Amino acid sequence: MTANASPDTLFAALSPAEQLERLTVAFEDCFTEMNTVLMRAEDFHGHEPIYLPGAGSQPAKIGYAHGFVRSLLHEAAHWTVAGKHRLTQIDYGYWYAPDGRNLDEQRAFEAAEVKPQAIEWLCCQALGIGFEPSLDNLHLISSDALDPSAYDGGASFTQALKHQHQRFCLNKDPLPPRAARWIACLQSVKSSPSALLSTLSSGKPSSSQATTQNPPK
Repeated sequence: MTANASPDTLFAALSPAEQLERLTVAFEDCFTEMNTVLMRAEDFHGHEPIYLPGAGSQPAKIGYAHGFVRSLLHEAAHWTVAGKHRLTQIDYGYWYAPDGRNLDEQRAFEAAEVKPQAIEWLCCQALGIGFEPSLDNLHLISSDALDPSAYDGGASFTQALKHQHQRFCLNKDPLPPRAARWIACLQSVKSSPSALLSTLSSGKPSSSQATTQNPPK
């Protein structure tokens, strides 16, 4: 923690650097036994987000982009849903197509993003910061070559995301254990990092998550 950040300073009021520092420490405290760290991707790989499994004495690394808090939360959300086998593979064994995906690739991307982004949304709510769905394909959205009726601009994805978020909030779908544990940690990070350890045993998000932010429209 930097000297300028009081332990009781609300998370949303911190500088981006202070937010990143607080989240990095919280993640390592929350998942000590997992031997996994959150890092800027450019510090060990490149500019794009990536997950690298641990090797030898080296911890697994979750790389987020450009020092963005939302990128950190997004990549951490993907990690919380990854199963034991996927944690042993680079980028969890998924194939990723960068910006410029065609319509079929974009639809496949959106289908795979619903649960992680719903968890990311809950993480943002736990911290008291804003959330916006990510389509991650500005080229497709702005392309004049597409028939306007071929792609809905992400409306169906946003609706699916809203639905999944509500199912998590209403406990109709159980959160993955690591996701529930991480969200519980973040609720303490929002106001008092010194309270982190008291939340680790519960591993459950509070009911306030369902009301702290309106769904995306």
